[in-house]
Amino acid sequence: MLLSIVWYLPTDVPSRQVSGNGRIPEKATQPGSGLETTFESLNIFLVSAETKTNLTVSSGLSLLTKETGSVRHLDYVIPSCVRTGKYNVRTI
Repeated sequence: MLLSIVWYLPTDVPSRQVSGNGRIPEKATQPGSGLETTFESLNIFLVSAETKTNLTVSSGLSLLTKETGSVRHLDYVIPSCVRTGKYNVRTI
């Protein structure tokens, strides 16, 4: 599944809603839950045609396992070398 939203760097604080608007049980957000519908990993990338930049924000299980609930907050520090601009967030 590919989701897309837009962040404006460096002002937006990244977080991700993972419950499918309440349709996915909380247990399914934990890898290895054994449920029919579940997350196995969550990869998030920032991409910008404007600044010609592609960044990996989160890859693998870390974002899914560090907290519970329907929203995951990213502890992602925007590197100082990243130019301000319009970035698309790609979630795979």
